[in-house]
Amino acid sequence: MVKTSLPPFPAVAQRMLRLIGQENCPIPDLATVARSDAAFSAEILRLANSAIVGARFEVVSILHAISTLGLERLRALVITIALRNMMRSAKANPVLRVCWRHNFACALACEWMADACDIPRPSAYSAGLLHELGRISMISLLGDKYVHLMNRAAESNGDLEAFERAAFGIDHFDAGRCLADEWGLPKALRSAICHRRPAPDEPFGIPHLVAVGCQIADHSGFSTTGQQLEWDSAVIGAILPDFALERLVPFLADMREEIPFKVRTFETEFLAK
Repeated sequence: MVKTSLPPFPAVAQRMLRLIGQENCPIPDLATVARSDAAFSAEILRLANSAIVGARFEVVSILHAISTLGLERLRALVITIALRNMMRSAKANPVLRVCWRHNFACALACEWMADACDIPRPSAYSAGLLHELGRISMISLLGDKYVHLMNRAAESNGDLEAFERAAFGIDHFDAGRCLADEWGLPKALRSAICHRRPAPDEPFGIPHLVAVGCQIADHSGFSTTGQQLEWDSAVIGAILPDFALERLVPFLADMREEIPFKVRTFETEFLAK
């Protein structure tokens, strides 16, 4: 398995992400690229006006989306739509659906916590959505072969990455890194995709926030293993830094209902065939 065999983003999404990543993003060029694919452009506007985003006013054009939402939020919408398209192409693989729901729930949790952790909300959301990009891409590409390998690793309590490298010549972290490089994603997002585990002595940043987001996703009913975990604010709070915990504790329980609601809303509006 080589990097070029991994599933690509739609061409229009790649071009938009590269433009957004430029230091002085040419806004007219960005709007022109978006409008070059009518279906993709329509999806951006539909998502921008959905309950997931919660825009205060109707977004009526790509230029309006840029001015209203900003480039970072637009990047998050482009990534969401492109990943949704990748998932659809995999013929509704049930394991892929589980991974998608986990990532999306993690993204919502990261966005919800971002202000309290002094991290930009769009970057937090995108990092949560992309943190298992490599696994999603490998399931999309390999289907049941990859699912069987996941099951074998779990049953033997083995190292999944070692199983992946032996079978396919690449693990899901490296697959994610390849795609992040190919799509030109910013360094902060790559750190969430390629970082196996944040070190305890690292300053709190996006990889740590994603680790908390994963816990919240798992305890909200969106575990990648299918395990049903009881909501436990103490477990979640234990891995937050003190400065963020103080701000978030009064509101942690709100996520227990908000995240499942938003996941269901997205699936109803954007994943229905």
